Amino acid sequence: MEWFIIAVVALFSLWWLVWGKSGNDTLATEQAAENGDPKAQNFLGVRCADARDYTGALHWWKLAADQGEACAQCNLGTLYLNGEGVQKDTAEAVQWFRLAANQGLARGQVNLGAMHANGTGVAKDHVQALALFSLAANQPENDGRHGDVKHKQAKELASNNMGSLALEMDKEQTSEAAARVVRFLFDGETF
Repeated sequence: MEWFIIAVVALFSLWWLVWGKSGNDTLATEQAAENGDPKAQNFLGVRCADARDYTGALHWWKLAADQGEACAQCNLGTLYLNGEGVQKDTAEAVQWFRLAANQGLARGQVNLGAMHANGTGVAKDHVQALALFSLAANQPENDGRHGDVKHKQAKELASNNMGSLALEMDKEQTSEAAARVVRFLFDGETF
């Protein structure tokens, strides 16, 4: 009989996690977004994008990005890079990635670094790319602000890109990349 009670409690707990709270949490998130909460707006943008509603994603991410929400800025950059819900515009993508990168978002740094490495939407600049990859790769494991999975993926991608890019560069270029990292971290210089 004891196992039956445990099973019923476990099933109810699972039901509550999946169904019981989700309606209230969704309503609370929507209300927070409508009231101008940038984190809630970013979340609703993610939800819209997951449903392939890029018009909705653009709406919510733009609201959040305009308030300085780094994840929303990076997400907007991805919309412009891929032309999802907007006309493809790599220069606009660079601007949104730059805003996110300058706030220390690893995904923003990796994306902006890739744009510089490939010369997409911006002049090709391996020094700038290496500096951005280095910043992203060397962030703490969990920065507490952004999704752990995406943060970890960005760090891994940055590390891989950093290694392959550094092989193509001379000592002077890698030294300049390191100097840019120092100026970003300690002098407030932006990308």
